[in-house]
Amino acid sequence: MLKQAMETDYEGDALILAKAARIVREDIFRSCGFNFSGSFPPDCQKNSVPANLKSMVTMLMKGADLKDQDCTDSQACLTASQIILFNCKKRARRDKQIPSSRSRHSLEIEPPLPL
Repeated sequence: MLKQAMETDYEGDALILAKAARIVREDIFRSCGFNFSGSFPPDCQKNSVPANLKSMVTMLMKGADLKDQDCTDSQACLTASQIILFNCKKRARRDKQIPSSRSRHSLEIEPPLPL
């Protein structure tokens, strides 16, 4: 067991995960989000989530083998992706103090699920 722990490259794994998270976060904050206009269009859940986030969540749920991925987004994937999107926020700058009354989530990228 100790030999296996010594062979595992945790630092390398952490760097890969950090890079993947950076790519997905950049895609999230570049996306235009969802604007509620009184009704929900047919594909609003699918269209409100950036492709990289859907891909990452699908790989977490179904595995990273692209051959196993189906072309339709599952409801579980869309729901998990929207919850992640709902709770993403940009990091506050160190010189800025965030008031405690401020919402935890970003209103600019609010997906249909919490509405």
